[in-house]
Amino acid sequence: MASIEDLVRQNPRERIFVQPSEWKDRHVELLEVAFVINRDNDKDQDRPVNIVDQAAPADGKGPVDPRPIDDWTHEAERLATSNNKNQYIRHLLAGQKDPKGPKAPFRCESNYGQFHYGHTHTFRLHGMTFAPASRDASRDGQANPRRKHQPVVFAFMQRIMIKIQRELVYPVPGPRRRAQSNNVPVAEMRQLQLKHLDPADHNRDPYILAVLIGLAQEQAWLVHDTSNGEDDATAKPENAAAIRAEENRDREYKVCAVLVDENNTEFINFYSATMSASFLSKFNYPRALAETMATPPSNLAIHGSKFPYQPYETFRQRLIDAIMAHHQPI
Repeated sequence: MASIEDLVRQNPRERIFVQPSEWKDRHVELLEVAFVINRDNDKDQDRPVNIVDQAAPADGKGPVDPRPIDDWTHEAERLATSNNKNQYIRHLLAGQKDPKGPKAPFRCESNYGQFHYGHTHTFRLHGMTFAPASRDASRDGQANPRRKHQPVVFAFMQRIMIKIQRELVYPVPGPRRRAQSNNVPVAEMRQLQLKHLDPADHNRDPYILAVLIGLAQEQAWLVHDTSNGEDDATAKPENAAAIRAEENRDREYKVCAVLVDENNTEFINFYSATMSASFLSKFNYPRALAETMATPPSNLAIHGSKFPYQPYETFRQRLIDAIMAHHQPI
């Protein structure tokens, strides 16, 4: 099994064991991951848009927008045009318009995600994570008394924040004294180093892969932590462990994420993937998952597509439907 340790040993001259901010296309290749970008929705002629009446009203104050006033429509439009995108995506997915109305479909789990190399190396990733707000249920539909909430299934990423996190890999060298200016040669060397971290195709950014793996690792950890207390009372401990190992081997973890470009007000990039337990075992997290994997790790395909903002009236529901389509009780 080609775990991350095996890849490091097989490629001693390459920097493989690095934090996700330093991942390059070589990591995607070694992990046998393929980005499948859907180009069918590149044409804009079939995409409905909001229509604004250009006729000036009688008072001469400017054009009139005939769209009905709705909080979710306003939030979606602000998400497309505002720089404070975290606030509006939180309102759209985890906000409640009416206290007496239906509850929000998702819960904001954290302002950042995590990626694990085993249990000894944990890295904080940019990306607000969300989980379904309803209580989790098992595959057979029965409520799980040990699981208080559902695992994360969705992450919201911003391209500018990923760039800032990459810049932290090589800190800016400051002057030794206040009267001194910055070291120009060292600063130029830093720019060259950062240029090597910049992906050739931002739609296939290796950082997206790390975020999706982090979501799947969180799901796998929660499944294993819950299953530890569900041994059959009639089964022997070794038999119960074998049963759990067989179940973990067949599990799949569905995750999805969105990548937002601050300069793009037309669409966002939506990514989804279904990760097998054998693929996650490459990173030795959770530990029990790595120990029980005996089958070769499978390849991974990440599907990406453009997700238009407009029409703003339906953006929230379309995004919720897209996320729930890649969610299954585990």
